[in-house]
Amino acid sequence: MSYVLKIENLVKDNGKVIAGNLINNLEHAELIIRHYYVKQDKTSEEKTYIPSELRKEDLAYIIERYVDWEEANINYLNLISGLKKAGEYPIDEKVRYKAYKRVREYWNNNNMGNQDGISFSIEIMFADQEEDIIEKRFGPNYSVQISYKKKWISDHLDYPTLLNNFIFLFKYVDLNYRCKFISNPKDLGIIERLIGVHGNNEYLVGIGFKSVNLQSSVQMLAYKNELLNHGIEIEALFKWFFEEYLKSEFKIENYTYCSPSAESSQLEKILVIISQIDAVLKQFKLYSEDGTIDREFYEFSSSINRISDAKSMIKKKYIYPNSDEIKTELYCIFSNQNALSYIEKSNNKYDTLINLLLNEKVKIKDFPACNSHYLKWLVDKGIIAEDENEYLYIEKSMYNVLSDLFVNGCISYSYCQKNEKKIVDEMLERGDLIAESSLFTRQEKDYLDYMLNTQQFNNGPEIRNKYAHGNFSIDEKTYESDYVELLKIMVLIVLKINEEYCLKYPISY
Repeated sequence: MSYVLKIENLVKDNGKVIAGNLINNLEHAELIIRHYYVKQDKTSEEKTYIPSELRKEDLAYIIERYVDWEEANINYLNLISGLKKAGEYPIDEKVRYKAYKRVREYWNNNNMGNQDGISFSIEIMFADQEEDIIEKRFGPNYSVQISYKKKWISDHLDYPTLLNNFIFLFKYVDLNYRCKFISNPKDLGIIERLIGVHGNNEYLVGIGFKSVNLQSSVQMLAYKNELLNHGIEIEALFKWFFEEYLKSEFKIENYTYCSPSAESSQLEKILVIISQIDAVLKQFKLYSEDGTIDREFYEFSSSINRISDAKSMIKKKYIYPNSDEIKTELYCIFSNQNALSYIEKSNNKYDTLINLLLNEKVKIKDFPACNSHYLKWLVDKGIIAEDENEYLYIEKSMYNVLSDLFVNGCISYSYCQKNEKKIVDEMLERGDLIAESSLFTRQEKDYLDYMLNTQQFNNGPEIRNKYAHGNFSIDEKTYESDYVELLKIMVLIVLKINEEYCLKYPISY
């Protein structure tokens, strides 16, 4: 049947028969599920065709029977359970819940709480030690132990330093203020890319993301408790930032932040911070548009802002790849999925072309004929160059620009050096790159939507949605976990807004 569905005319001419076969034979159900709900690799998957005679109610019937089927694949059941948003072909919630229970039962019976089959642990502590940070990694199970100098905290209880700790101590963002605990496709291993079943609207949650995200969460929990030992509620830092720091440092009036009382329950704190995430983003939007925060208009306005609505005050804030050519160039130079780095001269010891160029003296003629034309193309494009002796090299500024694009998915234009900005501007003019003006990078917006909503992704915890609609778990541990994630998001918002004002008013900075 898989072969039949790839022949468009055959499906069209025999639609009724094929539809009946699909409905009556559960062994074909996965073909249907893949067609409608699974993210396809366009480079390797041939297009499939489903007969128009297969109605929506037929699809629902097939999926419901598949969920009850003893031979159903656990990966497909897991996919079905998470399809909160399925566009034109939604799945009944009770069917999804049934799939969810089957998945949970499967892992419980197999004594595996982690569905990846890979365990990792992260321990964060504040200790009496001389070094500021001591980090230890153990064995093959991704176990990490990080201890921070307790005296550093007790000696620096001023609020600016306590917030800066998220940058320089915990490294929530890089030096270009880009979030470091988001999912990065570059961190996905080959096996992670190949195994499992991934939905059309699924946020990538490989081991790399789970590790950095868990580390940032444990850091937040440990830091929150350490500050409480000094009588400081972490949300007091947010209130100080919006109501005192922005006013004294940048002369910006009318920001407010409503922090919960120390006696508030975890649930009450969650409900307050969710409202404040929306509030501070709305206040920043007003300032970025009007240069002021009109409190009367703010209170009058009932508009609801999406994360993507948060615009930057900086015109060319982030730069992204925009053409197939630049994507091919990045793939040729930095990816370990091509064979451009394999030449006899180096005994094929480098996994990427850039590592070869940075470590060996090579010429185009050293490459196999089947690859040399790619090198000539890169030279013609000005991406790499030949010296007077025909040895290939990449100019430092070009390397900085391209590696930043490849590793981080975007460039923070404000932090580029003069020569790097010249390269970026030329690529923008050619259309290879595109500039956007937003508070968050595209990748950060994806992360925030994954964590808070279901507007784009099926598989997120949807923290804001579940508390806004009252369908949250009655469990203190869940409350604490969700509150920690919301604190992380608020820290990210604070850091990004602070960056905006520092870039907008550099004299103050």
